[in-house]
Order: sequence, then structure tokens, then C-alpha cells
Amino acid sequence: MRRPTGRWRIVEMDLWDRDAIDLVEPGFIEFADDGTGQFGFIAVRGAMDCRTTERDDHTVVEFSWDGDDDGDQVSGRGWAALVGDATLEGHLFIHLGDDSGFRAEPFCPCRSAGSAMSEYQYYEFLAVDRPLNDRQLAEVRALSTRARITATSFVNEYHWGNFRGDPNRMMERFYDAHLYLANWGTQRIMLRLPRGLLDIDVAGDYCVGDQVTAWTTGEDLVLDLTSEDEAGDFDPDAVAPMSAIVGVRAELAAGDLRPLHLAWLAGYSDREAGEYAVDHDTEELEPPVPPGLATLTAAQHALADFLRVDDDLLAIAGQTSAPLAETTDVPGELAAWVRELPGAEKDRLLLRIAEDHAAMTVRAEMLRKFRGEHRTPTPASPRRTVADLLDAAARRRADRERQEAARRAEQHARRAKARALAREKRMDELARDEDAAWARIDAMIATRKPSEYDAAAALLTDLQALAECDGRRDTFTQRSQALRHTHARKPRLLERLDRAGV
Repeated sequence: MRRPTGRWRIVEMDLWDRDAIDLVEPGFIEFADDGTGQFGFIAVRGAMDCRTTERDDHTVVEFSWDGDDDGDQVSGRGWAALVGDATLEGHLFIHLGDDSGFRAEPFCPCRSAGSAMSEYQYYEFLAVDRPLNDRQLAEVRALSTRARITATSFVNEYHWGNFRGDPNRMMERFYDAHLYLANWGTQRIMLRLPRGLLDIDVAGDYCVGDQVTAWTTGEDLVLDLTSEDEAGDFDPDAVAPMSAIVGVRAELAAGDLRPLHLAWLAGYSDREAGEYAVDHDTEELEPPVPPGLATLTAAQHALADFLRVDDDLLAIAGQTSAPLAETTDVPGELAAWVRELPGAEKDRLLLRIAEDHAAMTVRAEMLRKFRGEHRTPTPASPRRTVADLLDAAARRRADRERQEAARRAEQHARRAKARALAREKRMDELARDEDAAWARIDAMIATRKPSEYDAAAALLTDLQALAECDGRRDTFTQRSQALRHTHARKPRLLERLDRAGV
């Protein structure tokens, strides 16, 4: 009876249902012709060492295996046998753990997009305002056994499979910031703020399709900012880390809307004006342009890079942005302002700090209110259409590329002129003592070194050019042929002379 070969889809197991089997990817077991194999189900992945034997007149593949279970090293044994032509049955044992029978069918190569294995994914979550308590930590740890988890952070990398948790849900319940990377070009940053610090209607002005979204949950507002670039090269080390970006959360809490405007620009950074106009109303206006868009903070620069904001579009957007207004943060004036707060307001703020551990939020609210009362008002910037912005960015890009091309052409011309002058000087020196040059060529060849052969061929090229200028081509040809005859048994030298045309 024939042994099982190829890839089989695990459709049933004694201990786990179909949803569990396909948790990370469609469950499978695969047998190679060289006696090896592999399998995967839930978060278990194993490499098999197989042996074929006969049992009750049936051909059975027995195997040992080792692998990992969501990052933990595991091993075991198992067997599999064909039952008819379209069914595979067997049993799999995990050392010092569970064991389960399974049934598999021939694998269909088609699979849903959501079940495809990934090559690299990176998840990072950060709690800023308050750490997770023991109950919350237990819930988070149940989502992954290999993540690096503390009371304030969660970090995990996947080189195959997917994270079983829901980032949206984790942000709503536990964390204040989330950063995600995938090798297929997805980059995502999420931020959670108290609703009192950022109004949903204000955030809504900057939303763009699925790339910039916002929603409220309880007392909080969640921002979801995404950039996609399937065609770009992926280098996780070149991407701004969470620590460089998370500062924009405090800036938003203080009333600085530049991070939101950067996210909005990112939603249009991969489009041209004509492409945009096909599917959109060309009269759609940009959102309110916040002051200081031409002078970003370090965290805002990192966010712009992370979301791949087009530099030319950012420069055009910043043209109508007013300078940042002067704010008064003199400690004496802040203290006087606090003294003037109504007593009931002070009591309310202190109670929030004591009961909710909301010191960071209360501080942001107070500073925002203080600065709002002491900031010099700036006039609203005129709002342009999206199509006008994209068109202006395209013109700026074209002008910049022309200027860069002109600079490159100028540099090339300077280098060419310098090379010509250097060659002219070299030819003058050769003309003064041509016999010495031929002697140098003999010395170079005598070393039998490839680099010296190259130098000899280059010098012969100069001598050939000098002879042609002086009308002595025949003389050069005679000497070069004599040189070839002398060194006829040096094929590497002759190969270089042939390439040089001498």
C-alpha cells in the first residue's frame, strides 16, 4: 500500500475544534520524499523525521518531531496512515503534554487572505497613563506565551503565523499606544487619549478612509493611523521606534493638532492630483491647518517618517500654516492662575487624581486650559482643495527633481573636465619619455599580478592614444604585437589587452 506524500489539510482533531486548529493558519501535515515533513495547527509548528513501516497490512508513517508552541520549545512523536485515497488518519503526541487523533484531506492550495502565513510582524503596546493591574496582566499573558510583557509594555515578533489578540480591543481596554509593522508594507500607530483632551468631532476632520480613523470607547478616544506601501523595501531597523513617536500623544493632549494633520497628509501622500480627481470631489477642502506645521517637533518628524508623509506635500501644506504662537509658561503666572481656580474645581481635580490615578491627564487638561487663556490668537489659515494641494506638491516635486538633475549634470561635467585635464597632463608626461613608459609596462607584466596586468593595459591604452595623435599608429602596433608575442603564454594578460583594444 502506498505511503502518504505531499501536503494534507487537517480537518478534524479529537481535542480541538476547527476554529482552534486553524487559529494561526490552516492546519496541515506534509510529507516530503526524503523522509522529512512538517505540520502546523493552533500555534504548534513541528518538523518531522519519518519512517515507513507496515502495520496490520497497512503502510504507516511513524515520526518523531520537534518544534515550538507559540515560541515554547516542544517535541513528540506520531503516526499517520492512508484510509482510502482521499483520507489520512493518525495520532500526534506532545511530550509530557496532550495527544490527539487527527483526520486530514488532500490540501487545497487556495486559502483566504487572512490565513496566509506572514514572514514578519512586530507588535508593541505601551501603557502611559497607568500600569496594568494583575488581572489585566493575566488577560494579556493569555494571548501570547512568548511576548515580552511588563505592567507597562507588550512586545512580540512573529516570523510566521499571526497574533491571536485584537489590537483594537487591547487599545480600548489596556494600552495608550500601539505600533505595528509587517513585512508586506503595513505600518500602523494607534493612540488612546481621554475624550476630554481630544474631541471626536475635531479628530473626525482629519480622518481619511481606512488610513486615519477615530472612535470613542467609554471615556477615551482612539486614533488609528495606518500607512501601506507594498512596493517598498522593508527594513524594520530603519523604521522609527515607538519611543521616538509616542511623544505626539502628549502633544495632542496639550492641544497640538499637528500630528493629526500629518496623518491626514499621509492619507494622500501616494496620490497624484489627476488620480485623486477621478474618484473624489475636487472641491473637497483640507482640514484646518494647525500653526507650526513648517516647524515640527522631533516626535512629529518621526511620525511623518513612519506614516511616509510625502515631503513635497508637507512643504506645500506648511505654506499656509501660521507660526506657533508664543505661550506663557512662567511658573509665577501658572501659580497665580491655579490660585484663581474655584475651590470646587480644585477639589474635583484632586479627587480625580486620588481615585483614578489620572495625574497625567489632569496635568494635560490644566496646562491646555492655562495656555489657551494666555496664548495670542492666530488667524485661521485659508483652506485649499485637496486637488490643489496635490497639484502644487506635484509641481514642487517636478521643480525639485529638475534642480537635482541640473546639479548632477553640473557635477558630472566638472568631474569629466577634471578627468580630461588629468589625462592631458598624463599624455604630456608620456610624450616626454615614451620609452620609460614601455619599460614600466614590462616591469608591471613581470610581477604576474592581475592588478599590475590591469595597470599595464591602461598604460598601453594611453600610449596608443598618443601614437594616434602623433600619426605613429604603425609604430605602436609593431611594439604592441611584439609585446603580445613575448608574453603569448600569459592568457590572463592577453585577455586584458583584448578588452582594452590594444
